[in-house]
Amino acid sequence: MSVQVAQRYAQACFDWVDEAKLSEAVAHDLEQLRDVCQNSDSFRAFICDPVMSADEKKTIVTDLFAKKLKPQTVTFLHFLIDKSRLDLLEAVCNAYELIYMQSTDTVEAIVTSRTEPTATQLDLIKTRFGKITGRTVKPRIVIDPHMSGGIKIQIDDTIYDYSIENKLKKFKRAVINQ
Repeated sequence: MSVQVAQRYAQACFDWVDEAKLSEAVAHDLEQLRDVCQNSDSFRAFICDPVMSADEKKTIVTDLFAKKLKPQTVTFLHFLIDKSRLDLLEAVCNAYELIYMQSTDTVEAIVTSRTEPTATQLDLIKTRFGKITGRTVKPRIVIDPHMSGGIKIQIDDTIYDYSIENKLKKFKRAVINQ
């Protein structure tokens, strides 16, 4: 139920900011807010606090974000506070990202590697997989220290496995089958 509510708020926000041609800037803002939600226990406690008044929450949100986020994003946060839906902020951020990506014909590529890929490697991934998918590729980096090396890229339900483990498995199969 709350996912559906979050999707409705995200769609409303997208429709509102898209008219002003600010959907990309707000997408960036909401991505930052999602990171804060995921990484700050105190912020999660704040957005879920049922005792604090709406005015107090608005003041805190304004103090925290007025200089860091677009005014439309702060206004949207105030709207969520007025509707007692600030506790859905992370879900709204996720839903907005999906809506924004659909509107820009963008696909997320989950790039798993032992180390952080370089800017050149990320550009190569964007270009190569952009040609494969016919869409703009937005990489999301996942560091897996247990990988021996190489890279795995997941786009939608397809995994492109260029890891050393996978290459060794293929080599083993080829040797056994000869």
